[in-house]
Amino acid sequence: LESSDVLNLLAKLRNVGTPLSQYVPTRPTFGIKIGRGEAFVIDSVTRDQFIAEHPSSVDILKPFLHGRDIRRWQVAKPDSWLIFTYRRIEINRYHAIRKHLEKHRSALRKRAGKQKWYELPTTKSDAEQFTQTKLICPNSYDHQTFAVDTDGFYCGDTCYLIPTEEAWLCGLLNSRVVEWFYSQTSKQLTGDYLQARSRYMQEIPIPDLTSTQKSLIGKIVDYLIFLQEQPTTGSGDLAHARDAVMLGYFERIIDGLVYESYLREELYQGEKQIFKPLLDQRVPQLEEVQADKMSALREIFERLYERTHPVRSNLFFLDSVKSIRIIEGKA
Repeated sequence: LESSDVLNLLAKLRNVGTPLSQYVPTRPTFGIKIGRGEAFVIDSVTRDQFIAEHPSSVDILKPFLHGRDIRRWQVAKPDSWLIFTYRRIEINRYHAIRKHLEKHRSALRKRAGKQKWYELPTTKSDAEQFTQTKLICPNSYDHQTFAVDTDGFYCGDTCYLIPTEEAWLCGLLNSRVVEWFYSQTSKQLTGDYLQARSRYMQEIPIPDLTSTQKSLIGKIVDYLIFLQEQPTTGSGDLAHARDAVMLGYFERIIDGLVYESYLREELYQGEKQIFKPLLDQRVPQLEEVQADKMSALREIFERLYERTHPVRSNLFFLDSVKSIRIIEGKA
């Protein structure tokens, strides 16, 4: 049984905005149910062999992600390719691929479904959900693990996809607010793992923000995507410890912005603001930075991390707000 404080907070969050199911016009979904991965998923060496043997193979060999390839904010670039044999494909046009699949024919025939032995349970038109920009996360995770995919990766059913070009939503979905909301409203797996389910995911409320506010969250998301790709932020080397602090601080800024998006009245009553002092800093879009991007982000971080800076002081005292104490387990 949930306490009245938790139930009241859930109701408050639900009333803030629009459910994800209404905000995103295209229905979120899982990737393709591959079944026999050893038949349909190959490495780059095998891909190159197929193309060398029969050049048309390139048309149905697609970059592929497993759920384990998805990191928070970014996608690890895997060495995996999907043989995208959609329903009604003319398999005889792809001789090298047919020869490969023939080796697995007996096992492929045992799969459930009405597809032919060499087909995946998907259509050619389904490719659009993969090739367009999307947010993706593993189908199970212990902490929010959404990433932005702009590279058109195809995914298996261990991945959950939200087709959208609004990268700022990645910040929202990776926030502590949404993780808490989702953990309270969805079913948990063994070991406190969460499972991506459309039924629950689509209930996540999306707050009504201005384009300026969305843009600001999007800027910080771009910073985090870039930082996650840098070797110094996760190396564990003390020489680069400050970079790890920077990564964590920008994540905390995301949390602060999202807290203000959902709990504006409570924060303002406590004289806490994150959007305004951050907007006053006029932090640049990452793509606008002409010089060394890592150096530029270090400079921005050091400025915002000064003890007397209003962004840092407001972030530090966020847990003076009751709802935030509940979300962060400090109540």
